[in-house]
Amino acid sequence: MSSTPLTSTKPLTGEVLVRKGIITPEQLAFCLEHQRQLRRIGREYRIGELIIKHGYAIKEEVDAAIGETMDLDAVVIPGEIRRRHGIYVHGIRGGSICVSAVEPLTSGRIQALLDDLNEAGIFVQSVRDVPMDSKEILRSIHSGKDIERENLLKNIAKVNEDPSNGQVLLQLLRGLFKDAIESRASDIYFQKVREETSNWVIYKVDGRQHYKYLLSPQAMASLAVRLRTEAQVDFEPRLPLDGRITFPYRDTEVDIRLATMPTSGGELITLRLLNPNSLKPLKALFEDYPDLYGYLKRILSFRQKTGGFLLFTGATESGKTTSLNGAIKEIDRRLLNVMTVEDPVEYAIPDARQTSVHEGIGLTFDRVLRSQLRHSPDVLVIGEMRDGITVEIALRSAESGHFVLSTLHTSRCKDALNRVVGMIPPEYKISGSFVLANYLNAVINQSLVPRLCSCALSLRVEEIKKGAPVMTNHEAQELWGRFARVLDHCGIHDGEMIHLARPRGCERCQGSGYRGRALVVEAVFFPADEPLRRQMEAQLLTADDYDVSGIMDLEKVEYHSLEMSIGILLRKGTIDPLTAYYALGLNRQTISKGY
Repeated sequence: MSSTPLTSTKPLTGEVLVRKGIITPEQLAFCLEHQRQLRRIGREYRIGELIIKHGYAIKEEVDAAIGETMDLDAVVIPGEIRRRHGIYVHGIRGGSICVSAVEPLTSGRIQALLDDLNEAGIFVQSVRDVPMDSKEILRSIHSGKDIERENLLKNIAKVNEDPSNGQVLLQLLRGLFKDAIESRASDIYFQKVREETSNWVIYKVDGRQHYKYLLSPQAMASLAVRLRTEAQVDFEPRLPLDGRITFPYRDTEVDIRLATMPTSGGELITLRLLNPNSLKPLKALFEDYPDLYGYLKRILSFRQKTGGFLLFTGATESGKTTSLNGAIKEIDRRLLNVMTVEDPVEYAIPDARQTSVHEGIGLTFDRVLRSQLRHSPDVLVIGEMRDGITVEIALRSAESGHFVLSTLHTSRCKDALNRVVGMIPPEYKISGSFVLANYLNAVINQSLVPRLCSCALSLRVEEIKKGAPVMTNHEAQELWGRFARVLDHCGIHDGEMIHLARPRGCERCQGSGYRGRALVVEAVFFPADEPLRRQMEAQLLTADDYDVSGIMDLEKVEYHSLEMSIGILLRKGTIDPLTAYYALGLNRQTISKGY
């Protein structure tokens, strides 16, 4: 049988992804081989599906690549975005999204739309306006969501009236799940109490609670029973219990983790929404810090067994796990055996062997780690450095050629170094300090701060200064004082632009002036330099146990300060000076410089 050569000049999806540097030629070759093997057993997968399955690229990147191979590719845009911007979406062509808009697409509206799309995980670079009748646009964007919203409120009313209707309870629950996901909620709280005025369904969005729907005590009690049934947990309200629910949403499944807690006069049921489509690759997470991403990419680009230690630190809900997952996906998991131990496993990582601890049956962090070492891992991922045993296993693993990634709860890089050394068991202190000096690659400390909405005001520094002397309101003068300290601290001068939250905001930010959160990073990188490593050895072996952070000041150590990150975000208009004031901790300290 003769083959007919392809005459099309359009590139294939995999070729586009390789050309853009999203995947490597080796990763594409592996996926093509996987596709061939699947065909032999009667299974047909598109190459883009396999690239996503192996975690080499996210769906939006593959969709954009497909768009370059076709005239127009379909894309699913959340109804909230379509309604807010008044657009009908035709599809994606290359890196552009083709839309029809009710109102003219000004540069400001285009940027706001791109911001929303990026936030939703749809990465496009431009917007193409396609003429269309405005009535048709309005009819298309309002019909579906209005019906969903109306049905949700109707089901709440029905359940309040008849809490025993199981079918309506299930419909309400599914409606709440979808509503919460599209509202960008990370958690849903079901507050069950005796008082008639306090049985709230609460969403947590961008770290803040939003009281959404009030139910009757009887309706909330029935909903709590339904939740327990769906999560397959006991009905004992006096004990804290855990369970999980799988909820199909669009083209994926959202993992919902349920936790119950008895409270005074009632019970709290918390649902953590784990949407795999919300995970961004490491490059997107560090988009404001391309140099830092470059350092991390080089550290994670090894292709054979090599000792190393990379630590992500920060407070609870600072995005450590998200960054850790992004880092794992930078590693070639086709060539290297990546094994993780987590409490619990939150997101499935393609081609990694993940294990959840279960202390109730004796499956602890250290027991899992010791067992994993018998399975010839190349990379060990420890969800959290909890104690001296975990630290010792991690350091011994790094010394024996494993690359170790982990997280730690500390507020600064220097605190992380002191904490790790302080947790090393006394009998392993000298050897452990030696290993740390020779195998530590980097410490990344991070936090999340409120991100300005696209409706933010843009002013020059001198314009703000000009209004300061005439301020008569004491609160306004105090606010300017904070701004001045931040600008001085970050070296921002006259002529530079500063963005401020717009009073009363807009519909997109629900009147707050802020939408989403921005990553603030402090980082220290330790190059593979022999003289530097000898200096680190000397300091770690002789320094006081309570302060070994002097290694951060050694020559050739690359340090990215908190102030540098804040300055970058201020100049880009990502955050405002008030957010910077609190992120820098200026409310807790006195800055003598200039004052």
